[in-house]
Amino acid sequence: MVCGVVLQSEALIAVRNGVDMNWPVVEVVIGLAFFFWLMSVLASAINEAIANVLALRSKGLTRGLTSMLGEEHVTDFLNTAIVLSQRKTPKPGQTSRRPSRQPSYLSASLFAEGLQELFGQRGAAFRLDLAMVTNQHLRSRLETFADKVDNDSVRFRKELEDWFDATMERVSGWYKRRSHLILFLIGITVIGALILLGQSVHDLWHAITTAMPR
Repeated sequence: MVCGVVLQSEALIAVRNGVDMNWPVVEVVIGLAFFFWLMSVLASAINEAIANVLALRSKGLTRGLTSMLGEEHVTDFLNTAIVLSQRKTPKPGQTSRRPSRQPSYLSASLFAEGLQELFGQRGAAFRLDLAMVTNQHLRSRLETFADKVDNDSVRFRKELEDWFDATMERVSGWYKRRSHLILFLIGITVIGALILLGQSVHDLWHAITTAMPR
C-alpha cells in the first residue's frame, strides 16, 4: 500500500515536471502492491481465525504451565479461583455452545498468586508449603529458589515471576513457529487457488473467443 502511494506521488511529480511516464507499468505496479497488501491482510485474518478456533494460545499456555508444574499440579492450578477468573465466559443473558476455555494469557503476578492459592500457607504474606508439592522436579525448583533468596518472601515471589516470564518466552516461540507454518500453508493454498482460477478464466476466454464468429 505504501509502495502504491509513493509511486502515485512520483507519478504526479513527473507529470508536473513534464516527464512522460509509462502509465500502464505504473498501474500494474500499484495494482500488484495493493494485491499483495490485501493478500497479507487476508492471510493474517485467516491465521487469527484458525488460532481462535483451535485455541492455540490457551493450549500453548497450558503446555508451558505443564512443563513448569508437571501433570500432577497443572489441572489443580488451572482450577484455582485466580485462574478461573481469567476464563472467557458468556455474558449474563447469553448462551454459548462452547464450554468456557482456559485463559490464553496469564501475567507473572497472577501465576505467583495461583501458586500461593494452590500451595500457600494460611496467614503468611507469601509462603508456599513445599510439603504439598508432589512433583519432584517442581519441588526441587522451588527449594532452589527458596535457598537462593534465603527464604525472603518478596525475592522468592520475584524468582517465581521471572521463571514464569522465561517459560512464556518459549511458549511465544512455539506459537510463532506454528503461526508461520499456518501462514505458509495458507499461502500455498491461495497460490494454488489463484493458479486454478487463472487457468479456468483462460480456458473460458479461449472458448468464448473460439466460438465467436469471425
